[in-house]
Amino acid sequence: MDFRYCKIWSMEKLNISFRFFFEDDKNSIFLDIFPEIYLFVDKFERNIRSLHVNLIQYDIFLNLIAFKFAYLKAMIKRIINQENQNPRWIITDSKPLMSYIFEMKCTFAIFAFNLLRNPKYHKLLIFRALVIFLKLKDSEVLNFTEFLDQVFLPIPDDLTFLNNLIITKHSIDFSKDKKSIIICGIKSFRDPKIYIFFKDCTDKLIRQYDKDYRNYLTSSKYKSPCQFTTIKSLTEKLKKYFE
Repeated sequence: MDFRYCKIWSMEKLNISFRFFFEDDKNSIFLDIFPEIYLFVDKFERNIRSLHVNLIQYDIFLNLIAFKFAYLKAMIKRIINQENQNPRWIITDSKPLMSYIFEMKCTFAIFAFNLLRNPKYHKLLIFRALVIFLKLKDSEVLNFTEFLDQVFLPIPDDLTFLNNLIITKHSIDFSKDKKSIIICGIKSFRDPKIYIFFKDCTDKLIRQYDKDYRNYLTSSKYKSPCQFTTIKSLTEKLKKYFE
């Protein structure tokens, strides 16, 4: 028996599962919240006939994100319905919703190292997860940068800005009999905006949440509050989706 045909058949089944999940209108909002998924779908569809496709990892990846979305969909709906009459509310104001988004961004970043070959995609997904993490850690300062709004945009064609993002890698060997694991971290990000962001974080710690801190941010000559155009649009889509 030629097991290559079994693998191709399994790939066809997995491809059907991909299409079933992403073409279902009930899951349409998932694509709006997580545009990164298109990187994985496109990669899989372009290599579906290749014997080098990591079938098991794609299967785990799809089941993980689909189960997580289905399991937490009721929570998302409850949060949206509670804030539906608040015109100033946006999805990034909800810590439970941002925690879910952070977990998914991390999932994309982790699986990207095995499923996506382009190192710039690795950088992009790590960076997007980092921005959501910073939002969870500090809900004030990030409001005065464009980073948070940008992480919800579709994947840009021009990724040259990621040249400023330096990723370090080192391996850890647990024993001679087991494979080592690769640890990745962000060493630096040479960009004026990120320097401004961390300067604000430092100032906030020094001031220890001084009452004048908000006024300092508002009046700073280096920046103005972000309008969150993308996030506001996504919030409206979520409200309509759960009507």
